[in-house]
Amino acid sequence: MSSEKAFLIEGLRTPFVKAGKEFKDIHPKDLGITNLKEFLYKMNFKGNEIDELIFGNSICLPDSPNIARIISLSSGLSHTIPATTIHKNCASSMESFFIAVNKIERGYNQSVIAGGVESMSYTPFILPQSLTYKLQSFILSKKLKQKISSLLQIKKKDLKLISPILEGLKDPFTGYSMGETAEILVREFNISRKEQDFFAMNSHKKAFLAKKRLKEELFPFFTPNQVVFEDLGVREKISEKRMSKLSGFFDPKYGTVTIANSCPINDGSSLVLLMSETKMKQLGLKPLASIVSTSVVGLEPERMGLGPVYATNLALKKAHLKLKDIDLFEINEAFAGQVLSCLKAFNSKKFAEEKLRLKEALGEVDRDKLNVNGGAIAIGHPIAATGTRLILTLAKEMKRRQATFGLASLCVGGGQGGAVILKQA
Repeated sequence: MSSEKAFLIEGLRTPFVKAGKEFKDIHPKDLGITNLKEFLYKMNFKGNEIDELIFGNSICLPDSPNIARIISLSSGLSHTIPATTIHKNCASSMESFFIAVNKIERGYNQSVIAGGVESMSYTPFILPQSLTYKLQSFILSKKLKQKISSLLQIKKKDLKLISPILEGLKDPFTGYSMGETAEILVREFNISRKEQDFFAMNSHKKAFLAKKRLKEELFPFFTPNQVVFEDLGVREKISEKRMSKLSGFFDPKYGTVTIANSCPINDGSSLVLLMSETKMKQLGLKPLASIVSTSVVGLEPERMGLGPVYATNLALKKAHLKLKDIDLFEINEAFAGQVLSCLKAFNSKKFAEEKLRLKEALGEVDRDKLNVNGGAIAIGHPIAATGTRLILTLAKEMKRRQATFGLASLCVGGGQGGAVILKQA
C-alpha cells in the first residue's frame, strides 16, 4: 500500500426540509438511495469507480440496520463494494468523511463516497419497557387464557409512549437537552437575546440571497405529491419583532434560546466523493479541494456547543496555520447562542489560557467570512447529514471566491467537536 493525499472531488445533497413536512413519508434509506443514484448519474459513473461507501445515520431504524449497505446495494453498486454506517450524533457524516480521508491517505482505498442521511420524521415512538415485557408475554403465551391475562396486566402508565427525538436530543450523561446546554453557554458568555435573534435573522437573509448558489449543491427531489427544488426552511421575510415575542423553549421562565434562534429538526441526505490523486487523474477528474487537516475532540458534555473552538484549535495546529489564515468558515448553527459563544471563545485570551493551554487567543472570526450562505438555522440540520453538507457548501464557495483555506466545524451532542481544513485545489 502506498499513501496518497486525499482530494474532495464533488458532492450532492437533497434539499433539506422540516420534519413532518414534504419528506415525512420518505424512508431514510430512500433519501440516501435517491441521493446516491443522482450523484452516480451526475458523475456518469457505472459504480466500479467506488471502493467503499461510508454513511452516517444517527436515528437507526430496526428495519434498516447498517443503512449504508442498503443504500449501496439498492443504488446499484456491486455487492463487492463494502459499506459502513457511522453513528456519532451531529458529526456522523463528518466522521464518515474523516474515515474516508484516512483510508485514502493510508492507501487502503482510492475512491470513497462519504455522507449521511437522517429522517427526523420517519421515526417510530418507543414503547415503555414495562409495556414491551407485557406484549412479549402476550406473544409467547400459547393459551387464550394466558394471552388475556397478559393484556389485562397492561396499565395506563404502560401506554405512555417515548419520543425518540426528545430522547435523542438529551444527553444521557448530564440529563441536559441540547437546548439546555446552549442556555448554559449564553449565560456564561453573556450573550443577549437580541444578539441571538439578530444572528438567526441574518442566517435566513443570507440563505435567501444564496438560494441560487445553494441549488448548485442539491438536486430536485420527487415525492409522490410534489417536487422539492430547494431547502424549504429558508424564510424570505423574518420579523425581529415577532421573534422577540417568543419565550424560551428550553427554559420558558428565564431562557433566551427559542425555536426561532435554534436550528429546526429536518430530513435530508448529503454526500461527497473523495479520491486519491492517482485515481482522480486516471478518471480525468478535477478536485474542488484538498484536505489539509482534520480533528476530533472531546469536552464537557454540558458545554458541547464549544466543540468547534477546541476542534479548530487542533486542526490549525496540525495544519501549521493560524485562525487569520482561514478565508471562509462554516460553523454549524445548532443554536445562535452557541455559535456566538464560540466566537467569543475564539477571541478570549482567558479561554485560550484556561481551556486550550495557549498564551494568546486563537483570534477573531470575521463575521463576513462566516456562514456566508446562511447556516443550519435557515437551511436545516438533519443530524447525520449535516457534516458533509457543511464541507460541500464550504468547498463550493471556496471555488467561487478563489479562497485558499476554508474551515468547516460543528459541535456534537455528548461533548465533542469536529473540524476540517480545506485548501482550494
